[in-house]
Amino acid sequence: MSLHTLLLCSSISFAAGEAPRVALHFPPADTATDATTSHVTGSATDPDGVAWVRVAGIAATSADGFAHWTAEVPIALGHEQLVVATADRAGNVELHAASVVIENSGPFLLFASAFARDAQSGLFYAADRTSRSIIEIDPVTGWRRTVSSATLGHGAPLTNPQGLAILQSGQSLLVADDPDELIRVDLATGDRTVITSGGIGSGTSMLHPRAVDYVPALGRAFVMTQQPDRIISVDVNTGARAVLTSSTVGGGVPYKALAGLAYDAGAKRFYAVDRLERRLLAIDELTGFRTTISDPLVGTGPTFGTVYGVEFDAQHARVLVVDSVTDAVLAVDVTTGDRTTIASTSAGTSGGAYDAENCAQRLLADANGGTVQALQFDGIESIDLATSQHTWLTSNARGLGQAPRMMPATSRPVRDTRNERFLVSCQPEVRWQLLSVDPLTGDRADLPVDDSVTTLRFPGGVAFESRSGLVVLQREVTYGSYVLVGLDPITGATVDLSTPDAFISTQLALDPHGERVFLSNYDRVVAFDGQSQQWSTVSSSSVGTGPALVWLNGLTYDAVHDVLYATEEQSTAQVLTIDPTTGARTTIASKTVGSGPVPLVPRGTALDLARNRLIVADGGWDALLAIDLTTLERRVLTKTGDGKAVDPLGQSARDVGTGPTFFEPLGIDLDAERNVAYVTQYFPLEGVSCVELGSGDRVLISR
Repeated sequence: MSLHTLLLCSSISFAAGEAPRVALHFPPADTATDATTSHVTGSATDPDGVAWVRVAGIAATSADGFAHWTAEVPIALGHEQLVVATADRAGNVELHAASVVIENSGPFLLFASAFARDAQSGLFYAADRTSRSIIEIDPVTGWRRTVSSATLGHGAPLTNPQGLAILQSGQSLLVADDPDELIRVDLATGDRTVITSGGIGSGTSMLHPRAVDYVPALGRAFVMTQQPDRIISVDVNTGARAVLTSSTVGGGVPYKALAGLAYDAGAKRFYAVDRLERRLLAIDELTGFRTTISDPLVGTGPTFGTVYGVEFDAQHARVLVVDSVTDAVLAVDVTTGDRTTIASTSAGTSGGAYDAENCAQRLLADANGGTVQALQFDGIESIDLATSQHTWLTSNARGLGQAPRMMPATSRPVRDTRNERFLVSCQPEVRWQLLSVDPLTGDRADLPVDDSVTTLRFPGGVAFESRSGLVVLQREVTYGSYVLVGLDPITGATVDLSTPDAFISTQLALDPHGERVFLSNYDRVVAFDGQSQQWSTVSSSSVGTGPALVWLNGLTYDAVHDVLYATEEQSTAQVLTIDPTTGARTTIASKTVGSGPVPLVPRGTALDLARNRLIVADGGWDALLAIDLTTLERRVLTKTGDGKAVDPLGQSARDVGTGPTFFEPLGIDLDAERNVAYVTQYFPLEGVSCVELGSGDRVLISR
């Protein structure tokens, strides 16, 4: 059953005594956010006039008699149901005119690089190297909260946290922070204190820490570093540093590249993996002497591939490692060196595919050895070692919308107006993928494709032709030769629409009147005329005048004014108009044209004719920009990034809107009537977001 519901009035006509009818515009159903507040927008109609609209008890405001209304409401942790109540001027009241449930589990994990568990409280802590924060995670509810960040706590800022260990239960953590710091974090205040660094504490340098473990009996932290690969012992009271093991210290089995770090209190030694030699090493806690536990010649079973995480399971006297080559968790007997696969993508069942490649430096085993927790960049999975079943303890709205999982998108979300859904092309590991996405539920489905057609390509170029109901994309005829194809999204049947040519699209745009298909082809725009069956170059270095084209990205056709809008991502970042008849190019947004934030990495575009503006997804600002087509003034509609980006004129821009962080928004489809945009974006929150363009608030609808 879905975690979210949307209940709307569905009366076709008004009956006597009926309260106002309501339609929700934002957020759509089945959404997720990490914001503490969100705008809710919609419309209400009633023949007697609408007296008021309230959302979760908050009075909505309106300038047009509630034909369009908005309310800003608090969003609690969990699954918050926002109920809309209405009344008309005749006194008719409906206390449940509509409702929407929003999932909010706390701040999203943008790139979790390390984690630790407090054995007494059972809480997990994760270091996020993108948000540069420490996040607390309740494994029972999956809820998350920030305990230290640039805006929470005082002291040394986190730069690139790579390792994490509990220092004092319920009180403090140790963070190994690249390039050379070991930082104590107070869990009550978020304050950060440097224990050792290049300028604090004596002894050897500690460059590029990648993992840390703390041994209370010794009062020392042990930090694994790279370049050079070694393990350094740190006195947590004085900050003094000493090499425990390295290519010249400790002796024993030589190594090339270390990964993972786990401590065995009973044997008084550490375990680490030599990634290049595919060898599990034991390292004496006092002498640093290294011995082989398991490698291709010691022990039986699957050979190590690329190992990320290492953990000691004291209950079963074994070392657990996560291997990204086989996408598996291996158990290594510390006596014999034998290796056994105990969890993998092909063993057991899962709430989501187990992806070892995204695991960070640590695994964590529970006290009784029954489960192991694996850190992925966007969540924590718990793996039952008896059944190999793995479930999410916490994640960034994994499962928002039903499978198949959405891989990184390569196109804008294209609206299939006949079936009330979006079409998104994605690039998974094995093959190109074309998905349909339900904007109300977030559910995804593979579009059927005729099995006889094995050369369909889904780069950036996908469009929907509303008259025929066909999806327009490309098929490779021979190497370097392509034809346009119409795909029936219901049956999967295809029909060639064009003659072959060498053009491969990064974006497609359709002319509904002239039966032309426009393609942006890196440094040119080409067109195929369906009537004459001819290809032609619309604009290039030799066709048309104006700024040079280097790497075109977004492409939108304005059928009313017969003009193309395109973005130039490289060279001089800019937004252009292109005359499809003459090929003439005119800059409408750049460092020297227009006012407001200068485009940095402009990508997808969407035309809002009702508001006389072009909306641009900009991957440099991590924002949506609106360009007034009369004044060429630019303004930010939604943005994240805390003002880190600066344009060529030295201007920064404040963040706009609440909700999930934007990362390199790719493409846009606009619902102008509801004043919302649907946006595809890259890692780490790859999927489809919905943006309310009045407030800039964002929610995830499918990933």
